[in-house]
Amino acid sequence: MSRPATGHPTTFQERAARARSFWSRRDVLYALFFLNLLLIAAFWWSSSGFEITRNAASGWNGVGRITGLAGTYLVLWQLLLMARLPWLEHAFGFELTAAFHRWNGYLAIGLLLAHGIFQTIGYLLTPATPACSVPSWDWSSSSRWRRSR
Repeated sequence: MSRPATGHPTTFQERAARARSFWSRRDVLYALFFLNLLLIAAFWWSSSGFEITRNAASGWNGVGRITGLAGTYLVLWQLLLMARLPWLEHAFGFELTAAFHRWNGYLAIGLLLAHGIFQTIGYLLTPATPACSVPSWDWSSSSRWRRSR
């Protein structure tokens, strides 16, 4: 019996060997998770994270931004945890992956709710700024948007 030339593993042994890849080790997956979280925090810090020390409003907004970024990152992991990926399931097993999915969901929802609360508090504490304000570059001041006379 000949094997199809699809490039996909056909026997159980070939599938098991592929599942035991570098990416199916727990320590690699933990490192990937935390290094990505650290990279997200580093990008946030380099763009606006240092502004949290200016005043209380900036502090609340900064905490709100990082909780939003972390919550969104955890939502992306939710997709991976229940996608039944062979390398992920081989590293942790289905039961532990389902438990991670459950607790990660609670944490993601909590962080995203905290994001909304912290951002609201931060913008309410901003001096002379209404809760719903126009961007700093006002549309009406642009010559492109003014009426011709």
